[in-house]
Amino acid sequence: MVKSHIKTDDGTINYHYEIDVFICTGNVYENYSHREQFKNDDLMKAREKAFSRRQEIISLLEQQGMFFLPFSSHVDFIHGKNALYTVSLILIEEINDDVEIYVLEGNEKYLLPEDLQREKDILKRLSINQS
Repeated sequence: MVKSHIKTDDGTINYHYEIDVFICTGNVYENYSHREQFKNDDLMKAREKAFSRRQEIISLLEQQGMFFLPFSSHVDFIHGKNALYTVSLILIEEINDDVEIYVLEGNEKYLLPEDLQREKDILKRLSINQS
């Protein structure tokens, strides 16, 4: 078990995962967005559920094959002819009133290698803190 929070001199830091779904038709139809939170006292359980749910959503979208218009890749997108989707996996770090967002999978535009490293560092620190 990896606790989803840690107490520091500055207060409690809480962690959870989120899935962010965004579907776009290039403004031909209204965009769709949806966010789900995965909170659990055991951060690894929240992580497992978030990863699993992301894969489930991607599978459903791929089976459906369209959102008013057929899905395409970003490279093959033709305005008015296709729709695009992204399903991002995000680690949220809440420190008092501040929120840090680490995009781990999904929207390539926001993926940073340091976010993956930051997640590893956080999980390691939370594991050590419980010892």
